[in-house]
Amino acid sequence: MKHYFLKSSIPEDLGRLKSLGLFVVWDNYLSGTVPASIYNISSIYYFTVAQNQLQGKIPTDVGTTLPNLVVFAGGVNKFTGSIPLSLSNASALQVLDFAENGLIGGLPHNLANLRNLSRLNFDDNRLGSGKTGDLDIIRLFSNCTFLEVLGLAGNIFGGELPKSIANLSTHLEIFTIGRNVIHGRIPPGIGNLINLTSLGLEGNQLGGSVPDELGKLQRLNRLYMNVNKFSGPIPSSLGNLTSLTSDDDDDDYLRNQSDFEEQTIIEDGNNRGNGKRRTEECLVSVMRVGLLCSNVDPRERLLMNVVVNKMQAIRNSYFKFKNKGKA
Repeated sequence: MKHYFLKSSIPEDLGRLKSLGLFVVWDNYLSGTVPASIYNISSIYYFTVAQNQLQGKIPTDVGTTLPNLVVFAGGVNKFTGSIPLSLSNASALQVLDFAENGLIGGLPHNLANLRNLSRLNFDDNRLGSGKTGDLDIIRLFSNCTFLEVLGLAGNIFGGELPKSIANLSTHLEIFTIGRNVIHGRIPPGIGNLINLTSLGLEGNQLGGSVPDELGKLQRLNRLYMNVNKFSGPIPSSLGNLTSLTSDDDDDDYLRNQSDFEEQTIIEDGNNRGNGKRRTEECLVSVMRVGLLCSNVDPRERLLMNVVVNKMQAIRNSYFKFKNKGKA
């Protein structure tokens, strides 16, 4: 019943289908709550009600009444309450995705007992306390050796990124933990996650220097680190992340237009004899890069490898001009 633009509520009578295996009603306009009778159909192994207008709490015993779950998804709804501890009873669970809801509390540590998990996504809820210890569960997720997606962005998780991040599954491709209240440094062990294609750390209170080890993530095509408190130089190793791409055409336009303008300044500057003007032009180029890093929409900000390449080009041009003046 997907893509049929169903409206109204889910009929209680569906709970009579005692041999039902798949309950798929995603991407409709369903409202109200999921009937308790649905949660009692123990044969269901594929359950997705994502992208509706459903509300209510996830039953505390859902992992007991639906023990055969492989997929349990309810993202983009209005679910509230906490994540049930009983979900750990659904030992075959591979996909657990309730992003973009109003869930509160912490991540139950026993979720790490779900050894078959490939996708765990709770982006954009209200999880966490904003305090130290919120992310201790990451240490336990090393048990989930098939994990490919870990989404915790847009919550209230506090504390520091634990060093145990280095022990997460090497199959991990997407790790989003931006827009929380995480402080401290990025652990160098993040470089162990060699199959990451998307890493979101933006909108936290991370500080210190950016670790060189990020340059080991050669498969990255999305890297978000804006709105933090980093200090020190940008590691040159980030310039090796040649797979980084943009999310939209407008961003590509801004980036290409800026490249053209800066290259013109650099080339013209190399042919001018006015050192003061050359210095001013380099400063203007640096300011332009800064402005393009500060767009309100994170998707419109320059990617890190682009920033590195721009700053290196400006620096090289400046010193080339300066050295010519000494000759």
